[in-house]
Amino acid sequence: MKASTRAAVDSDPSMWPTVMAAIAAAPPGTTVAVSIRDLRSGASFGHADDRVFPAASTIKMLILVALARAVDDGRLSFSDQSPVRTTQKVGGSGVLNWLQTGLELTLRDHAWLMIAISDNTASNVLIDAVGMPAIHHVQNSLALTATSLNRRFLGRLPNLGAPENVATAAD
Repeated sequence: MKASTRAAVDSDPSMWPTVMAAIAAAPPGTTVAVSIRDLRSGASFGHADDRVFPAASTIKMLILVALARAVDDGRLSFSDQSPVRTTQKVGGSGVLNWLQTGLELTLRDHAWLMIAISDNTASNVLIDAVGMPAIHHVQNSLALTATSLNRRFLGRLPNLGAPENVATAAD
């Protein structure tokens, strides 16, 4: 979608059928989910927005919010140092997997790596620092009905039947 179309959709819900046309033009076998909310009017539009998908790196935003809340309530500080452990290192996206085990970075640096270059190892460091219960608390407090961090990052697809991190467009 062009930027001019995106701006029009954001400001004029009557343009939302344009989004539907783009969805309809998706290649056969493609599943597209969309959720749009006009923050000024509260008007919303959804297409398959409650369908659950593997979250991939979008779930990292939930980790970031949980980290920010832990800093806000004083449990953690962005300047806290956290070493990279062997058990946290995974392939896939990022650079920490290739650096020395035991390297200490601040939580701020891990957060930057997690978001800016989608570093999976940095994500695992932050999951361990913040704690899965705190992340699940954020999920619940934001009323995310289907989005869930169910495991650490693996650097590969989970084994058949293993927990998957999931999200919906509506969440």
